[in-house]
Amino acid sequence: MTGKKVVVEHGLGAIFFLVLCGLLIVVTYYGSVQLDWRNPFERFMDSQTVGVTFLFTASGSVVDQAWSHFFSGVEMLEPYRRLSFKHKPATFADLTRPRSSNAFSGFFRAAAHRDWFVGAVAFAGVLTKFLPICLSNIPFRLTLTWDTFVVCTWITVATTGFMMAVLLVSLFIRWPYLPVKPDTIAGGLYYLCDSQLLLEGLGGSDDHGICKAKEKIERRYRFGIIYGMSGNTKRIGIDYV
Repeated sequence: MTGKKVVVEHGLGAIFFLVLCGLLIVVTYYGSVQLDWRNPFERFMDSQTVGVTFLFTASGSVVDQAWSHFFSGVEMLEPYRRLSFKHKPATFADLTRPRSSNAFSGFFRAAAHRDWFVGAVAFAGVLTKFLPICLSNIPFRLTLTWDTFVVCTWITVATTGFMMAVLLVSLFIRWPYLPVKPDTIAGGLYYLCDSQLLLEGLGGSDDHGICKAKEKIERRYRFGIIYGMSGNTKRIGIDYV
């Protein structure tokens, strides 16, 4: 990413972290502290109005959407991070692995490939799907049982705490420098421009086609500074090891 984009995304991440922190404090405080009914916060939470329920449900939906955006960004950048490992070049399977459509499939795919960080982000994304339901059951209502309130409260606390931990860990992940965001076809082709890597199909019934396909699958790839086919211009891209 360019310098300005990194600053913006880090700023948004910090704001999101503060939002989660505030939500965690409010839910924990309301669930664990017995306040007098004359307390303004207690009166608001126990008012049994549509407004307080809507506020908590909408907060859960916003957090869910924000985390889905975060998961999409992490999964988009993860192949480039794996390609940038100098001690372990990526395989053809890593290079052509498709992106997940949602957090559920992303979690199982990450578990199958042992991508622990992507798996943690995807698992948090699965948990956020239940946040709107849990948060809607936290403000006091006469129709709400005590057990339901306790379960929803501490599920929300555990989910929010886990998300905050994942965000903190993401600060220590070494992401490669990307001058162009690869979220479009043009962005992805930018890193293949002037590369020796050919993206023709693996089909071919003759012996030559089969040998070329086998050679491509067995080769290793890397992401970083390359000279390309011209051999003179230094640029960032994907090429053979």
